[in-house]
Amino acid sequence: MRKESSGQQWAETVYDPQGEVALYLRAMTSGKVFDVKTDPSTRLTGKETMEEILHIATGLEKDSIIFYLGIKDMVPENLGRDQIDRIIKEEMSHITTLNEELAALSK
Repeated sequence: MRKESSGQQWAETVYDPQGEVALYLRAMTSGKVFDVKTDPSTRLTGKETMEEILHIATGLEKDSIIFYLGIKDMVPENLGRDQIDRIIKEEMSHITTLNEELAALSK
């Protein structure tokens, strides 16, 4: 998407005089929200119940949705905003699947 657009196209579609969008994205990717430096498998001890694992997975899916919602407004309509919407819907479907698995455990 970046290759297909010029900086001018982006500047014309995003009103952000304080640079808050860049700050948001930096916070999301710097490890304050998404800890990209830690191996995700280290979060698990092997003693978690299936319910706990499903709750962890749901939380990660929610974090992903928040991230994509944050960048959605930065992407101009003509440069793929609909692709971001598709990603968000896919992440939402993952939450639905995880919730169905949680419900099945309760039966």
